[in-house]
Amino acid sequence: MQAGQSQKALISVQSIHARDARPDSSCYASLLHRCSASKCLHDGQRIHAFIISDGSQDGPNSFDKLLIEMYGNCGCAGDAFRVFKNTQRNDVELWNVLIAAYARAGHSKDVFKIFKQMLMLQVVPDVGTINNLLSACSSVSDLKYGMVIHNYIFFSDLYSSISIVNALITMYGRCGSLCAACKVFSATQQKDVVTWTAIMSACSKQGKAREALGFFKEMLTKGILPDRVTFISVLDVCTELEVVIIARIVHALIIEIGIHVDIAVGTAILNIYGKCGYFHCARYLFLALEGRSVAAWNALITAYAQLKLNEEALVLFCKLQNTSLEANKVTFISTLNACTKPEHLSEGMLLHCFMVENGIWQCSDVVVGTSLLSMYSECGSLCDAHKMFHSLSRKNVISWTSLLSAYVKHGKFTDALALFCEMNEIYNDSNLITFSTILDASANLKSYASGDLVYSMIIENELQLDVLLKTSFISMYGKCGRLEDANHIFASVRQKNLVLFTAMIGAYGQFNLSKEALSIFMQMCQEGVCPDKYAFSSILDAAKYLSFTDGRLLHSLVVEDCIDSDPCLGITLLNMYHHCGTLDDVISIFHGFPTHNIVSFNAMLAIYSEHEQGNAAFELFQRIQYEGFSADYVTFISILDACAGFIDLVQARSLHVNLIESKINSDVKQKTALLNMYSKCGDFEGAKDIFESLPAKDLAAWNAMITAFSDHGRGKEALELFKRMQTEDVNPNEITFAAVLAACSRAGLTKVAREYFDNMPKLYGIKATVEHYACMVDAYGRAGLLSEAESLLRRMPNHPNPVAWLALLSACKAHCDVKMAKLAAERIFELDPRHMGARLMLSNIYAIAGMWDDAADVISEIS
Repeated sequence: MQAGQSQKALISVQSIHARDARPDSSCYASLLHRCSASKCLHDGQRIHAFIISDGSQDGPNSFDKLLIEMYGNCGCAGDAFRVFKNTQRNDVELWNVLIAAYARAGHSKDVFKIFKQMLMLQVVPDVGTINNLLSACSSVSDLKYGMVIHNYIFFSDLYSSISIVNALITMYGRCGSLCAACKVFSATQQKDVVTWTAIMSACSKQGKAREALGFFKEMLTKGILPDRVTFISVLDVCTELEVVIIARIVHALIIEIGIHVDIAVGTAILNIYGKCGYFHCARYLFLALEGRSVAAWNALITAYAQLKLNEEALVLFCKLQNTSLEANKVTFISTLNACTKPEHLSEGMLLHCFMVENGIWQCSDVVVGTSLLSMYSECGSLCDAHKMFHSLSRKNVISWTSLLSAYVKHGKFTDALALFCEMNEIYNDSNLITFSTILDASANLKSYASGDLVYSMIIENELQLDVLLKTSFISMYGKCGRLEDANHIFASVRQKNLVLFTAMIGAYGQFNLSKEALSIFMQMCQEGVCPDKYAFSSILDAAKYLSFTDGRLLHSLVVEDCIDSDPCLGITLLNMYHHCGTLDDVISIFHGFPTHNIVSFNAMLAIYSEHEQGNAAFELFQRIQYEGFSADYVTFISILDACAGFIDLVQARSLHVNLIESKINSDVKQKTALLNMYSKCGDFEGAKDIFESLPAKDLAAWNAMITAFSDHGRGKEALELFKRMQTEDVNPNEITFAAVLAACSRAGLTKVAREYFDNMPKLYGIKATVEHYACMVDAYGRAGLLSEAESLLRRMPNHPNPVAWLALLSACKAHCDVKMAKLAAERIFELDPRHMGARLMLSNIYAIAGMWDDAADVISEIS
């Protein structure tokens, strides 16, 4: 009943009074019914005033009952009591109406005071009285008074009433005493459809959905036909359990009975199909519903949001706005859940404005405020999420946890820890989700101290560590390197699930403990826990450091479980073979993929780059274009690195053109890769132009350009660029000095090279590496200072590796110094007796010196 109808009726009464006439009793009764139904207190008070002025209260058709009902429905229990107090009647019917008025207004304590007054005045309660009392207990979950009423019923003649039995079951169910509800149900001989529905609802409310379903099946076997309320209840149970098969059977029964056209029943069917992922069925039902309610719109919007069909959910909300229906709180919350990406921020902000304009959002509403907070976080606006949190006049554990999650999502792990401390000072009521969130932050910060604090708080608050929280602890301790603690928690769980096993495998895998990770994986299989793609991904990632045989075994398990077609898992397989197999194995796996996406192509390009397979990488890039895939930022970084020095200049320029046409915003890293590619493909001027075009040059760009000068024989210019780099306050690193020393060597600036080499630790705090020593040996060797080179290598800390001695051997070849060559080769063979390159080079030096027998002896030792 709309409020406008009562106003029109009131206008008609006013017009009757304007003509000095009086409305009859039926007119007043109809008006009061309309005001009561539409909860129009103002209009009801006006009509009450007309009744008093007309003197109609004194007539035989008293309006006391209707007035009390009207005030009760409008939430004005005090006005209802004043009408009751002034009445001359004292019958049970009027007492029942007054009790119902107080119950509807939520004044449960006053309900029982009125009941006591009723008993003191010796007014005998009837079925209506008891039902109203039990309804009051149910509305406020007052089990104590409910049991008192039950006791009163037991010693009265009212226990035989089926409606009271049904009210008792409902009361116990809503007050949390399922055991008492079941006892009342079992003791009842005559059960009707309401009785069965009441016990099903009681089970559902106490989280016993399967038991509720059991009662429904038993009800059908006893031949009791469900009504619309029963069907709605059982469909809600099916939604909770996500049992679509049973829901379909119920749906067929509903159609057979013929109540599928009922809006509430149709909405309940729509709801389960939507929540269980059958959105096509949900959409069909929605379109078939006549006179759709807001609840039906909400159900479909929720379904779209849950299935990440965000655009569809937002379009559906817009269509709702074009109907005569008014969106409610649930509508807005469901639509906010569809705003999950940065591109949805504008829609989310618009929804926020709608909610303020329509009075949906108020700073005291924690539920709506938390939904807005989550929306801003998901859409990438942490600032707005923060503002929303502080705008809440009331905060609960969910709102605090939502902001914590927002901080963690945006990588603000330190801020998350600070907020957690603030939360425990102001609002000391963390739950398991809060703890799991803060453990995630601790893991990313590798802060086991905060993780230990969480553990102590859980013990202090006597909370139980569930499997989810134990998994979070394992992940946190694993990332912090405390594998003993992680293993201790893992061992404490008797019934281990898939997530727990995966977390423990990942903990070992992070520290390259491949054998331990494999042991956990085998334990998982032995305990009958079937691995999924995430478990396989974790163990394959850890298997990088296993033998090729173990890798092949794991691959066979992946194929056996028929999930090797998963693109992400395929990439993990590629990486595993890249580390424990050969490049041919990797290529074979890659070509065996049933489908490809740009991520798998990028992974293969990166592997080609690492193996210096530039031509193969270029061919793969051409395949990417031919198959219509859009190259992304990672694609170009990988292909530019892979092709540097391995393709001709025409191909290099074609890659540059492709990069420009892709309209991907090129940053310093990408342009540095371009610079490096042009330099190594022979176009020094092209590399130089790219370098000079960089508005902001990072260290990698300076290093690449210094290397380019060096590679193209422009040593002096390389040194000038190094000085320019320092004037622009860019600090060099090990790579910089390797390029500078190489430039000095190629330019014959041995003395300058020695100065830079000596100043590295003194002025820049950089310790010389093997590569730096090799560069100095090369510089001495080019200058013919072989003794100085050999002396430098002998002074090299931690003993030089074959690379540095090989540089000396190469210099000996250039200067035909057989004696020094033999000495250098002996040092190499001490470190690596089977070093093929050194043997071939030494044999060549002997041959040039005419020492053919010695050259043959060296070659003969190669087996």
